[in-house]
Amino acid sequence: MSDAAQDSVAITASEEAGQRRLNSMPCLMASIVAGAVGSLMFLVTPLFLGALTDGGVYSPRQAGIIGSADLTGMFAGSVLLSLWMRKLNWRRLATLALWVFMAAQIVSIIAKELFPALLLVRFLSGAAGIGLMSVAFSHIADTRHHDRNFAIFIVAQMLSGAIATLAIPYFTAWWNLNGLFYFLLLAGGPILFITRFIPEHGNRRAGDLTPNGSQGALGWFHYAMLAGLLLFGLGVMLVWAYVERIGAANGYAAIIIGQIISWSLLASICGALLVTFLQDKFGRLPLILTASLCIITSMYALANFPQIAVFTAGVSIFAFCWTFTAPYQLAILAQSDASGRTIVLALAMMKVGYALAPATGGFISTPGHYDNNVALGAACVVGSFLLLLIGSWAQKYAVTLRSASL
Repeated sequence: MSDAAQDSVAITASEEAGQRRLNSMPCLMASIVAGAVGSLMFLVTPLFLGALTDGGVYSPRQAGIIGSADLTGMFAGSVLLSLWMRKLNWRRLATLALWVFMAAQIVSIIAKELFPALLLVRFLSGAAGIGLMSVAFSHIADTRHHDRNFAIFIVAQMLSGAIATLAIPYFTAWWNLNGLFYFLLLAGGPILFITRFIPEHGNRRAGDLTPNGSQGALGWFHYAMLAGLLLFGLGVMLVWAYVERIGAANGYAAIIIGQIISWSLLASICGALLVTFLQDKFGRLPLILTASLCIITSMYALANFPQIAVFTAGVSIFAFCWTFTAPYQLAILAQSDASGRTIVLALAMMKVGYALAPATGGFISTPGHYDNNVALGAACVVGSFLLLLIGSWAQKYAVTLRSASL
């Protein structure tokens, strides 16, 4: 066998070994659990905003701006990582991000009453969190089963979120705002012991070409779908960030609201688990449309019916359909771009929406009245589906034209 043939066989064997490692459950779960911890701050944003406001140090608008700082850090981090993710050592990135994440919680405890300092450190916390999430998303995008593995990530995310929303009200009752930061420290510490299972790199060859055969160029349809994710993130977060405030306006105790949100996150786990069974058997877009309509209906119920049973059902249906929709959105993007850049940019776009929502909601709402949040949120969810639909159809049409020209 010639040297060239031997090199080719060696490269193929190395690629196969790399694929086996990427698809192995211990490695996949290490990335997923680390990413779930990185996303915790997003999941507990309603409790964070409530703790900031109830502490008496910050006004609702200031609390909204601080709440947006974490999410803005996530956006900035994901934009940078979309350019460098394929060149970085994933294991080292996850370890560094985790240390920064934990350090940010410690500094937040010290600087919690200093608005500029807290704003900056929450930005850094968000950037560190997105580093952990980017490793998880890039890893999943390189595996064989996008829908299933994105759904598994969301299950892990929601499980950690359910535990957090159940426990944090007790932590804040004991230690006020510091209790939230203590919980995040407690969640991040054990992850240091599993980062060694995270792969150092993904499928290097996946980043060579995009589906249209160009070196790193994305089509307009990719950007349309990314804009759809931005609108979806803005729409759902406009309501989710103020769920705690809506409950408080209805007269519910903080502990009760925390329990309802916790149970709703368990409902969201069921939404993601359903994706692992259905995958794409009925088509991704029809399922996204159905879930989007249910999200809008639950938004309306939250804004117009103060009964605790309706509130509980509305929050649960909202969370169920949200996590049912997200894996299909992400799978469409992951499948549309072999370079892997779009999936990290997807994180950026979602975080733009998430980052805009708390501050936007703070300006368009008044204490006890959140109809504007619901109206704008519903409009964003509709716009999101339309952009995803147009982008997906255009991408398929471009592939058809390219195939016909060959």
